[in-house]
Amino acid sequence: MNRNIAEGPTPADIHAVLEAFEPLSTRSADIGEFTAPAIDGPDAGDDMWFLYADEVIDWIQALHDHHMTCDFKPDHEWELFVRHYVGDPLLLESVDLETIRKVLTDALRWEGEVAGHLMAMFDQGVIHAAMRRLRILGEPN
Repeated sequence: MNRNIAEGPTPADIHAVLEAFEPLSTRSADIGEFTAPAIDGPDAGDDMWFLYADEVIDWIQALHDHHMTCDFKPDHEWELFVRHYVGDPLLLESVDLETIRKVLTDALRWEGEVAGHLMAMFDQGVIHAAMRRLRILGEPN
């Protein structure tokens, strides 16, 4: 179970998440591909879904293992808060760790509802902007 936002991840947690992200740090990194629904068999007619590369799965696991996600109550206020940053990833350049955690948590939670949502967050620069800010936040003062 994640610690609450006030406790947050340690510098070691931040380092581990950044290390897991390293293979994905270039904008051209292969993060996965959409898969077509089955034509016949028990899965016939299932919706298309996104198959993420192993490096993305490892990074997602690191986010969970190192307290970079947080508990939340999905409501209108949360959605407006996150959409503000998703709409303009450059705004993430000056946010605090709590905001980075919220944006990353939101990107992961929507993947369960919308196939390829996380991929879109990569494509729009949101994930890279969040991870750049995390790198700065994780630097010793």
